Amino acid sequence: MGLDESIKQDHDVYRRFFAKMAKTTEKDGDLRVKALKDLMAQLYAHHKAEELTVFPAMMKVSEMRGLAFELEVEHSDMKRLFETLKTANAATEVWKYKLASIYDIMHAHW
Repeated sequence: MGLDESIKQDHDVYRRFFAKMAKTTEKDGDLRVKALKDLMAQLYAHHKAEELTVFPAMMKVSEMRGLAFELEVEHSDMKRLFETLKTANAATEVWKYKLASIYDIMHAHW
């Protein structure tokens, strides 16, 4: 499997996470916490791999540099929001709304 296929498969995992979390309620706080923890571990590894391989390659192509910088900023924004979300009370409806803002960034990123 090539890098592009691996990235696509990871993105599919993230889409499924958001679809699953959209169906949760305040009663699913424990599920939300565990799923978020698992996703963050996988996502951070994915981002690290992109930052070590994909982005440096993009930086070598002048037409791709702007996009590489944008993607790096999105990674930073996602991490900041995920770190905030993991400390939030997952047994509230507000939690889903906070997650939605992360989805918006990730959806644009994909």
